[in-house]
Amino acid sequence: QALALQDDAAATVMPKRSPRRALLLFCAEHGFVAGFNLALVEAAQGAAPGAAPDRLFVVGTRGAVAAEEHGLNIAWKHPMTSRAAGVADVARIIAAELYRRFVAGDFSRLDTAFGRLDEGGRWQVERRPLLPLDLPHFCASGGSPPHHYLPAQGLVERLIEEYFLADLVRAGLESLAAENAARLHAMTAAHDNVARRLEQLQSQERIVRQEQITEELLDILAGAELARGTGSR
Repeated sequence: QALALQDDAAATVMPKRSPRRALLLFCAEHGFVAGFNLALVEAAQGAAPGAAPDRLFVVGTRGAVAAEEHGLNIAWKHPMTSRAAGVADVARIIAAELYRRFVAGDFSRLDTAFGRLDEGGRWQVERRPLLPLDLPHFCASGGSPPHHYLPAQGLVERLIEEYFLADLVRAGLESLAAENAARLHAMTAAHDNVARRLEQLQSQERIVRQEQITEELLDILAGAELARGTGSR
């Protein structure tokens, strides 16, 4: 409805940008998440045919370390929260930085890659476009125009910023849920490995103990035989 308030001359016009493509990764801030960060880094490496994206932005300290270890050049990074309540604050910081870069013409397209939790408790990497918005897709047909106090141009720009922020919050929450699922899976696998190893060690202990008992019995029998032979002489 806000788009309908604009005429052709006042339509939202962005400055000319370079053809750079950017990618935002939502990674883990802390460790013990198995291959969570590595899967996202591999998604960044395969984001363009035969090359990494022109601009890479990473949220999550452990993910940034993994990206740098794999030779990716990070243009901007920021810590990831470990609480769902903190996702909105992180998203605001990301939105302010990346939208500023977008408006300034630093890149022409921004996608995001993050972990998304499936119904079965597993997660997978998902990629979604963030900027620019497909404005014609949002054009509403019919209805009364909204009451507004901002110029139509300013209203549309503010709504784009809010929609961009909402997209980031959604991706951040999805990522945090997937990260915790990956961590839970890693902890469960580690627990099972420890349980199997403990069972193996206990079995080995029983075998060693049985061998010791057998050796002690043989020593006793040998001593008894020797004493019997000495007594007969």
